[in-house]
Amino acid sequence: MSQRHHLVSLWLIFFINGSVMASWSPRIPEVAAALDVGDAALGIALLGFAAGAIPAMLCAGHLTRWVSPELVSLLSATGFSLGLPMIAAAPNLVALFAALFGMGIAGGLCDITMNLTGVRIEHRLRSSVLGRLHAGFSLGVVAGGVGALIATALGASVAGHFAVVAAVLVVLAATGAPGLMRIGRRRPERERVPETARSPDGPRFTSHLPAAIAVMAICGLLLEGVITDWSALLLTRDLAATATQGALALTLFSVAMVGSRAVTDLLVDRLGETVILCAGAVTAATAMTIGMLSAVPGIVVGSIVVIGLAIGPVFPITLSRASRFGDPAASIARISVVGYTAGLIGPLLIGVISSAVGLPWTVTGAVLAGSLGILFALRPASRGDETGTAA
Repeated sequence: MSQRHHLVSLWLIFFINGSVMASWSPRIPEVAAALDVGDAALGIALLGFAAGAIPAMLCAGHLTRWVSPELVSLLSATGFSLGLPMIAAAPNLVALFAALFGMGIAGGLCDITMNLTGVRIEHRLRSSVLGRLHAGFSLGVVAGGVGALIATALGASVAGHFAVVAAVLVVLAATGAPGLMRIGRRRPERERVPETARSPDGPRFTSHLPAAIAVMAICGLLLEGVITDWSALLLTRDLAATATQGALALTLFSVAMVGSRAVTDLLVDRLGETVILCAGAVTAATAMTIGMLSAVPGIVVGSIVVIGLAIGPVFPITLSRASRFGDPAASIARISVVGYTAGLIGPLLIGVISSAVGLPWTVTGAVLAGSLGILFALRPASRGDETGTAA
């Protein structure tokens, strides 16, 4: 079986990972209504996912010393999918917390091991592949969101919707299983990625994980989260856009992320990581500034699409860079936990700040800060042998 078939099998795991949460998130209100819980109680239940995911991410590297990451990613993707019907079947808040906790464990393990498998393929091929794999994740997000929209429009129950999604995703996992397991067989039994390697841009890295990499991960996920969580509200409430324009902005943003990630590998191999990251940061900041200065909903929607195109490559490139420092599994786990934790804290901070200065200023400031953070992390002093290390 060719490397192309192996990548397709791994791509399916990324697609499944993106589809699960995108299927669940739009139906949170219905689940909350069915359990008759308030916002505070629901917030506690939703923390169950993070409570399971973060420890699982930290333990994933140790687990892959005993079990192949390909097998872990396959089993965890399957378990992640099967968690959806468990959410629908939860009779009370405690059961919902437990279901989300289990999904967090499966999702955290899947997140680390699928990326670890991807970077090992990169190291073997000496060519970028994480971009197209993360395009699969983004496409899964789009597919899950569209599926939830269709299910809601048709009046399908949460249980019925989640059962269908889980069945489809489990079939996809089974379809990719043979090719996925062959990835591990092709790797020499004692293969180790050198602790010191060269990036496509040339600088030599040490076995430490630089703080600049963590900054880049935080900023990349901050940019994604700001647009995903707040752009629809910004458009419809503060800019007097229609609900259709708000929904369209999110859909086009996700599609733009898919498109930019699909060509990330080609661009990185031809132009280098630094050029892509710098261009993306500058473009995102410029697009946000133009959109908010105009305050015209149509222009802001266009700006959001441009931001999606600009920042799509950031997190895949960040993971690829992190994997070159010491043990890839540990590096990917660290950077994923840092980014994931920032993703949990970011919405809270934006909500607090926006209550004081307004959402338009807050969103604009967050996009500009994230873009400047990426540029800061790419300073010449941040490349090569760094003095700071990520936790």
